[in-house]
Amino acid sequence: MSGSRKRGRKKSYNCRYLSYEAPPKDSEDEPRYIKLPLLKIQVYSDVGGIATTALIDSGATVSFLPREIAKNILALPTVTEDVDVQGAGSTFSCEIVEAKQVVLMKGVGRICYYEDVQMYVPKAPVELPYAILGRDTIFGDFEITFREWEKRFKLKER
Repeated sequence: MSGSRKRGRKKSYNCRYLSYEAPPKDSEDEPRYIKLPLLKIQVYSDVGGIATTALIDSGATVSFLPREIAKNILALPTVTEDVDVQGAGSTFSCEIVEAKQVVLMKGVGRICYYEDVQMYVPKAPVELPYAILGRDTIFGDFEITFREWEKRFKLKER
């Protein structure tokens, strides 16, 4: 995520993993709930904003936004049309869009915000149930500690 980051004094944020509703397995009728290192974010464009969740993913090189949010809701402008991205076991085509602002939230409070943020949007109908914050985003600004056994993570400003 390119863009400039705005912040105040250095802080640490202890966050609980959030529940994600996963689709049911073949033999199940009910959805499953999985706890993941998700963070609430707000994404803004010239036409408005939306609150959503983002997975903090140290295995992702870049940050992603679901097509529904990027194109259908926020009408984010395209910066680059066709970019091949290597994912877990496959390559897929994306476009790069630019959000006016992305705000990282904890509860109702702001952690920080970024302006003029470029994010990748899969072009094919790829199921992306949440945004993804990859190593190009908060990993440069925060020391991130995952405590899987506690279902918690800590963001410490650098």
